[in-house]
Amino acid sequence: MSTNAGALIRHFPYMVKVGAATLSDAFTRLYRRAYWRKRGVHVEPTARILYASPDHMDLGHGTHIGLFTVVVALATPICTEVPLLKVGERTWIGDHGNIRASGGLITIGKACLLANGVTIISCTHDLKPDVYVRDQPWIRGDVDIGDDVWIGAGAMIFPGSKIGKGAVIGAGAVVRGTVEPYDIVVGIPAKSIGSRKDRA
Repeated sequence: MSTNAGALIRHFPYMVKVGAATLSDAFTRLYRRAYWRKRGVHVEPTARILYASPDHMDLGHGTHIGLFTVVVALATPICTEVPLLKVGERTWIGDHGNIRASGGLITIGKACLLANGVTIISCTHDLKPDVYVRDQPWIRGDVDIGDDVWIGAGAMIFPGSKIGKGAVIGAGAVVRGTVEPYDIVVGIPAKSIGSRKDRA
């Protein structure tokens, strides 16, 4: 028996396991896309929607979830509410996004625009110096985003943030805290540079 054949035989159980997992993941994605399509939600084929129960997620009619975007709504001991993620009608979530309602709630209003690469997280780790960061407890910080909010490409919305109706978050901005309604904010950390009301 050749070395290559022997290696193939040794790795066969692993290959079967990986193949089965890949097939199972593909069927799960198809099922979830069909489930949400019936509710008027468009999920791109390469997007990943992760939850233990569809009750954990409330996606409004006309919501779009872009290519390679990951949307997570998983209950934890510090956050067991339902739904964990709520998205209003006609909200567009672009490609390569990262929205994780684990350890806290995320609410996104209706008719919002989230550009490519937006990250929104609802919990973080503590930073005590005598414990590895990965071993530190989660700190909950619910995120509330109002209606008609535009979040630019690559922006990050940190736990505990509250973004008022009609606000604009500039590309690459980092939001931690409160953004007033109709404010336009940019930078790290995000700071106001004006208001949409001034453009009336």
